[in-house]
Amino acid sequence: MTFAFSDAFFGEMSLGWGEQTSIDESIAPIEGVLLNADIIWLPTPMTMVEFLARSQVSTSSLVDSLGAIDRFYELSVQHAFWRFLVVGGYVSYEIADYAASTLVDERVKEGATAEYFFNPNFSIYARYEHTDFFSTDRLNNFNENEVRIGMRIRK
Repeated sequence: MTFAFSDAFFGEMSLGWGEQTSIDESIAPIEGVLLNADIIWLPTPMTMVEFLARSQVSTSSLVDSLGAIDRFYELSVQHAFWRFLVVGGYVSYEIADYAASTLVDERVKEGATAEYFFNPNFSIYARYEHTDFFSTDRLNNFNENEVRIGMRIRK
């Protein structure tokens, strides 16, 4: 479904069912609701709030599980302070609950971004992102901090 309630609130959404089975009948199928969305709200001409949702059937190499429905959700805000400076922040959550297994992987990310445009074809940017990954398999848990600074050249 694509919608536009106004010039400031629009997006698209899809809802469905996903299922994948193995030729080995002893392995349980992966099945579940799939939601995909990209919804944008422009509270001012210089500010954008965006909600993203993605879900997909993901296979794995686990011995007793075919895979999982991988679900991802993100909420982000971007604001253009001047014509050439865009600053933003985001938080996201991802979960993979594996079929016929007790394994559940979850990831939470928070981040901040800034980009300065010298012209439409050249910009510099900076990004900070913190990741918390936790799993029912405690050996997989980790925290990560990432800083990126760079430039973009567009044609």
